[in-house]
Amino acid sequence: PDDLYAVWLFQQAMPKPAKRESDSEFSLPESYDSDIAKALFCMTHLSGLRKLDLSYCGNATDREIDAIDKLAGLTELTVGHTRISGQGLARLKCLKRLRALDYSDGTQLTAMLKALAGSSELKHLAINNSHGSTLSSSDCKLIATCKNLECLEVCGIKLNQEGLAALGRLPHLKLVSGRK
Repeated sequence: PDDLYAVWLFQQAMPKPAKRESDSEFSLPESYDSDIAKALFCMTHLSGLRKLDLSYCGNATDREIDAIDKLAGLTELTVGHTRISGQGLARLKCLKRLRALDYSDGTQLTAMLKALAGSSELKHLAINNSHGSTLSSSDCKLIATCKNLECLEVCGIKLNQEGLAALGRLPHLKLVSGRK
């Protein structure tokens, strides 16, 4: 259970299928869709695992939340470019135990922020939306309830003045970083 400190899962690259003139679509083998789910299921006994990175696991969905929750020692989670929603992350029992959370190109951000609100453990929060959006004032107020937050990265997300004012009241915030 304590053999691994961190795991980065990634979706294997599939070779491009030969194009048929009559058929422009193809489907991946059934086993390909379940690789991430199987890997997470096989990892649930790793109670000493601290970091999990699911970046670019396009076939990871909200169904994997239960397996992630079984990683009792998890303190850092990266979920980017997956089909895991903010609503799915909100179901994580370990959410308020995380010290670092990176959520990129996800949906239902407000649901995740509501569930994260009041976390006393969270020190680093990264939110990235390559499609461009605005973090609402109420979203910023939810983030501002995480009183030990030290670093906030917002990439591809606009902040308004009211939201910045709410974040400015965080006592330990040292860095707010943003990129287009």
